[in-house]
Amino acid sequence: MSKIMAVMNRELRAYFYSPVGYIVIAVFLVLGGIFFGLMDFDANRPAEMRNVMFWLAGVLVFLIPVITMRLVSEEMSRGTIESLMTAPVTDAQVILGKFFSAVAFFLILLAPTLSYAVVLAVFAEPDWGPIAAGYLGLVLIGVLFLSIGLLASCCTRSQIVSAFVPFVFLGIMTFLCRFLTFHLDGLPRDLLRYVGFLTRYENFGKGVVSLNDVVFFLSLTVLALFLSVKILESRKWRGIRG
Repeated sequence: MSKIMAVMNRELRAYFYSPVGYIVIAVFLVLGGIFFGLMDFDANRPAEMRNVMFWLAGVLVFLIPVITMRLVSEEMSRGTIESLMTAPVTDAQVILGKFFSAVAFFLILLAPTLSYAVVLAVFAEPDWGPIAAGYLGLVLIGVLFLSIGLLASCCTRSQIVSAFVPFVFLGIMTFLCRFLTFHLDGLPRDLLRYVGFLTRYENFGKGVVSLNDVVFFLSLTVLALFLSVKILESRKWRGIRG
Protein backbone atom coordinates (compact mmCIF):
# COMPACT_ATOMS: atom_id res chain seq x y z
CA MET A 1 0.00 0.00 0.00
CA SER A 2 2.88 2.37 0.74
CA LYS A 3 4.17 1.97 -2.82
CA ILE A 4 0.75 2.82 -4.23
CA MET A 5 0.63 5.90 -2.01
CA ALA A 6 4.10 6.94 -3.15
CA VAL A 7 3.05 6.79 -6.80
CA MET A 8 -0.20 8.55 -5.95
CA ASN A 9 1.53 11.42 -4.12
CA ARG A 10 4.01 11.86 -6.97
CA GLU A 11 1.27 12.06 -9.57
CA LEU A 12 -1.04 14.25 -7.47
CA ARG A 13 1.71 16.84 -7.00
CA ALA A 14 2.27 16.84 -10.76
CA TYR A 15 -1.27 18.14 -11.31
CA PHE A 16 -0.42 21.31 -9.41
CA TYR A 17 2.99 21.78 -11.00
CA SER A 18 1.26 22.32 -14.35
CA PRO A 19 -1.18 25.10 -15.29
CA VAL A 20 -3.44 22.43 -16.83
CA GLY A 21 -4.65 21.35 -13.39
CA TYR A 22 -5.64 24.90 -12.43
CA ILE A 23 -7.31 25.48 -15.80
CA VAL A 24 -9.41 22.33 -15.38
CA ILE A 25 -10.47 23.40 -11.89
CA ALA A 26 -11.32 26.92 -13.06
CA VAL A 27 -13.37 25.74 -16.05
CA PHE A 28 -15.28 23.20 -13.97
CA LEU A 29 -16.14 25.66 -11.21
CA VAL A 30 -17.07 28.51 -13.57
CA LEU A 31 -19.41 26.26 -15.54
CA GLY A 32 -20.78 24.80 -12.32
CA GLY A 33 -21.50 28.26 -10.96
CA ILE A 34 -23.27 29.27 -14.17
CA PHE A 35 -25.40 26.12 -14.25
CA PHE A 36 -26.29 26.49 -10.58
CA GLY A 37 -27.19 30.16 -10.89
CA LEU A 38 -29.31 29.70 -13.99
CA MET A 39 -31.00 26.39 -13.25
CA ASP A 40 -31.13 25.59 -9.53
CA PHE A 41 -30.83 28.89 -7.65
CA ASP A 42 -34.40 29.89 -8.41
CA ALA A 43 -37.25 30.63 -6.01
CA ASN A 44 -39.67 28.94 -8.41
CA ARG A 45 -37.77 25.63 -8.42
CA PRO A 46 -37.37 22.93 -5.75
CA ALA A 47 -34.34 23.41 -3.49
CA GLU A 48 -32.17 20.76 -5.12
CA MET A 49 -29.10 20.48 -7.33
CA ARG A 50 -30.43 18.05 -9.91
CA ASN A 51 -29.84 20.30 -12.94
CA VAL A 52 -26.34 21.49 -12.08
CA MET A 53 -25.21 17.94 -11.31
CA PHE A 54 -26.67 16.60 -14.56
CA TRP A 55 -24.82 19.19 -16.60
CA LEU A 56 -21.61 18.78 -14.62
CA ALA A 57 -21.74 15.05 -15.39
CA GLY A 58 -21.76 16.06 -19.05
CA VAL A 59 -18.89 18.50 -18.56
CA LEU A 60 -16.77 15.64 -17.22
CA VAL A 61 -16.79 14.12 -20.72
CA PHE A 62 -14.61 17.04 -21.83
CA LEU A 63 -12.48 17.52 -18.70
CA ILE A 64 -11.67 13.97 -17.59
CA PRO A 65 -9.59 13.17 -20.71
CA VAL A 66 -7.51 16.26 -19.94
CA ILE A 67 -6.97 15.02 -16.39
CA THR A 68 -5.88 11.54 -17.48
CA MET A 69 -4.06 12.18 -20.75
CA ARG A 70 -0.61 12.49 -19.20
CA LEU A 71 -0.77 9.71 -16.62
CA VAL A 72 1.06 7.04 -18.62
CA SER A 73 1.53 8.49 -22.10
CA GLU A 74 3.81 11.22 -20.74
CA GLU A 75 5.97 8.59 -19.07
CA MET A 76 6.26 6.73 -22.38
CA SER A 77 7.02 9.83 -24.45
CA ARG A 78 9.74 10.94 -22.03
CA GLY A 79 11.19 7.47 -21.66
CA THR A 80 10.71 7.46 -17.87
CA ILE A 81 8.31 4.53 -18.05
CA GLU A 82 11.28 2.13 -18.25
CA SER A 83 12.75 3.31 -14.97
CA LEU A 84 9.32 3.21 -13.35
CA MET A 85 8.66 -0.32 -14.56
CA THR A 86 12.04 -1.54 -13.32
CA ALA A 87 11.51 0.05 -9.90
CA PRO A 88 10.42 -2.21 -7.01
CA VAL A 89 6.71 -1.68 -7.76
CA THR A 90 4.32 -3.94 -9.61
CA ASP A 91 2.38 -2.88 -12.69
CA ALA A 92 -0.83 -3.02 -10.67
CA GLN A 93 0.68 -0.70 -8.03
CA VAL A 94 1.70 1.76 -10.73
CA ILE A 95 -1.77 1.77 -12.28
CA LEU A 96 -3.56 2.04 -8.93
CA GLY A 97 -1.26 4.81 -7.76
CA LYS A 98 -1.88 6.83 -10.90
CA PHE A 99 -5.61 6.09 -10.78
CA PHE A 100 -5.95 7.14 -7.13
CA SER A 101 -4.06 10.36 -7.86
CA ALA A 102 -6.57 11.19 -10.59
CA VAL A 103 -9.45 10.30 -8.24
CA ALA A 104 -7.99 12.54 -5.52
CA PHE A 105 -7.67 15.42 -7.99
CA PHE A 106 -11.25 14.83 -9.13
CA LEU A 107 -12.51 14.97 -5.53
CA ILE A 108 -10.59 18.21 -5.03
CA LEU A 109 -12.26 19.47 -8.20
CA LEU A 110 -15.68 18.47 -6.89
CA ALA A 111 -15.32 19.69 -3.30
CA PRO A 112 -15.99 23.42 -3.93
CA THR A 113 -19.38 22.58 -5.44
CA LEU A 114 -20.54 21.71 -1.94
CA SER A 115 -20.87 25.47 -1.50
CA TYR A 116 -23.93 25.30 -3.77
CA ALA A 117 -25.65 23.12 -1.17
CA VAL A 118 -24.67 25.61 1.54
CA VAL A 119 -26.23 28.43 -0.46
CA LEU A 120 -29.44 26.45 -0.86
CA ALA A 121 -29.50 25.73 2.87
CA VAL A 122 -29.21 29.46 3.62
CA PHE A 123 -32.09 30.50 1.39
CA ALA A 124 -34.33 27.42 1.44
CA GLU A 125 -34.83 23.96 2.89
CA PRO A 126 -33.07 21.57 0.51
CA ASP A 127 -34.04 17.95 0.05
CA TRP A 128 -30.73 16.37 1.10
CA GLY A 129 -31.55 12.89 -0.17
CA PRO A 130 -31.40 13.72 -3.91
CA ILE A 131 -28.38 15.96 -3.32
CA ALA A 132 -26.45 13.16 -1.61
CA ALA A 133 -27.52 10.67 -4.29
CA GLY A 134 -26.47 13.12 -6.98
CA TYR A 135 -22.99 13.47 -5.51
CA LEU A 136 -22.68 9.70 -5.24
CA GLY A 137 -23.60 9.45 -8.91
CA LEU A 138 -21.08 12.16 -9.86
CA VAL A 139 -18.32 10.33 -8.01
CA LEU A 140 -19.20 7.01 -9.65
CA ILE A 141 -19.42 8.38 -13.18
CA GLY A 142 -16.27 10.46 -12.62
CA VAL A 143 -14.32 7.44 -11.38
CA LEU A 144 -15.47 5.42 -14.39
CA PHE A 145 -14.42 8.19 -16.78
CA LEU A 146 -11.03 8.39 -15.06
CA SER A 147 -10.44 4.66 -15.44
CA ILE A 148 -11.31 4.85 -19.15
CA GLY A 149 -9.01 7.83 -19.61
CA LEU A 150 -6.20 5.99 -17.84
CA LEU A 151 -6.74 2.98 -20.09
CA ALA A 152 -6.40 5.20 -23.16
CA SER A 153 -3.25 6.79 -21.72
CA CYS A 154 -1.70 3.31 -21.43
CA CYS A 155 -2.22 2.69 -25.14
CA THR A 156 -0.29 5.55 -26.71
CA ARG A 157 2.71 7.83 -26.28
CA SER A 158 0.75 10.82 -27.56
CA GLN A 159 -1.06 12.86 -24.95
CA ILE A 160 -3.28 14.34 -27.66
CA VAL A 161 -4.40 10.88 -28.76
CA SER A 162 -4.82 9.73 -25.16
CA ALA A 163 -7.20 12.67 -24.61
CA PHE A 164 -9.03 12.47 -27.95
CA VAL A 165 -9.86 8.76 -27.84
CA PRO A 166 -11.65 8.76 -24.44
CA PHE A 167 -13.34 12.04 -25.34
CA VAL A 168 -14.89 10.43 -28.43
CA PHE A 169 -15.78 7.21 -26.60
CA LEU A 170 -17.28 8.99 -23.60
CA GLY A 171 -19.15 11.38 -25.89
CA ILE A 172 -20.74 8.44 -27.70
CA MET A 173 -21.61 6.55 -24.53
CA THR A 174 -22.89 9.67 -22.80
CA PHE A 175 -24.50 12.10 -25.24
CA LEU A 176 -25.20 10.00 -28.32
CA CYS A 177 -26.73 7.12 -26.34
CA ARG A 178 -29.01 9.49 -24.48
CA PHE A 179 -29.99 11.32 -27.67
CA LEU A 180 -30.89 8.08 -29.43
CA THR A 181 -33.09 6.91 -26.55
CA PHE A 182 -35.49 9.72 -27.49
CA HIS A 183 -35.62 8.64 -31.14
CA LEU A 184 -35.69 4.85 -30.93
CA ASP A 185 -38.21 2.37 -29.60
CA GLY A 186 -38.26 -1.20 -28.41
CA LEU A 187 -35.12 -3.25 -27.83
CA PRO A 188 -32.62 -0.70 -29.27
CA ARG A 189 -33.91 1.96 -26.90
CA ASP A 190 -33.80 -0.40 -23.91
CA LEU A 191 -30.25 -1.42 -24.79
CA LEU A 192 -29.07 2.17 -25.10
CA ARG A 193 -30.71 3.08 -21.81
CA TYR A 194 -28.89 0.15 -20.23
CA VAL A 195 -25.41 1.09 -21.47
CA GLY A 196 -25.74 4.88 -21.66
CA PHE A 197 -23.64 6.57 -18.98
CA LEU A 198 -25.72 9.74 -18.65
CA THR A 199 -28.96 7.77 -18.67
CA ARG A 200 -27.62 5.68 -15.81
CA TYR A 201 -26.59 8.81 -13.93
CA GLU A 202 -30.06 10.37 -14.22
CA ASN A 203 -31.40 7.97 -11.60
CA PHE A 204 -28.96 9.37 -9.03
CA GLY A 205 -29.98 12.92 -9.92
CA LYS A 206 -33.58 11.95 -9.13
CA GLY A 207 -32.51 10.69 -5.71
CA VAL A 208 -32.76 7.03 -6.68
CA VAL A 209 -29.73 4.93 -5.72
CA SER A 210 -30.04 1.60 -7.50
CA LEU A 211 -27.63 -1.23 -6.72
CA ASN A 212 -27.79 -2.11 -10.41
CA ASP A 213 -26.45 1.34 -11.38
CA VAL A 214 -23.74 1.25 -8.70
CA VAL A 215 -22.57 -2.18 -9.85
CA PHE A 216 -22.65 -1.01 -13.48
CA PHE A 217 -20.28 1.89 -12.86
CA LEU A 218 -17.97 0.01 -10.49
CA SER A 219 -17.69 -3.11 -12.65
CA LEU A 220 -16.73 -1.09 -15.73
CA THR A 221 -14.21 0.84 -13.64
CA VAL A 222 -12.59 -2.38 -12.44
CA LEU A 223 -12.56 -3.75 -15.99
CA ALA A 224 -10.81 -0.64 -17.32
CA LEU A 225 -8.20 -0.79 -14.55
CA PHE A 226 -7.62 -4.50 -15.20
CA LEU A 227 -7.07 -3.82 -18.90
CA SER A 228 -4.69 -0.97 -18.04
CA VAL A 229 -2.56 -3.32 -15.93
CA LYS A 230 -2.51 -5.93 -18.70
CA ILE A 231 -1.46 -3.35 -21.30
CA LEU A 232 1.34 -2.13 -19.05
CA GLU A 233 2.45 -5.72 -18.50
CA SER A 234 2.47 -6.36 -22.24
CA ARG A 235 4.64 -3.29 -22.82
CA LYS A 236 7.10 -4.55 -20.22
CA TRP A 237 7.16 -7.98 -21.89
CA ARG A 238 7.81 -6.45 -25.30
CA GLY A 239 10.57 -4.37 -23.76
CA ILE A 240 12.22 -7.45 -22.25
CA ARG A 241 12.00 -9.35 -25.54
CA GLY A 242 13.40 -6.40 -27.42
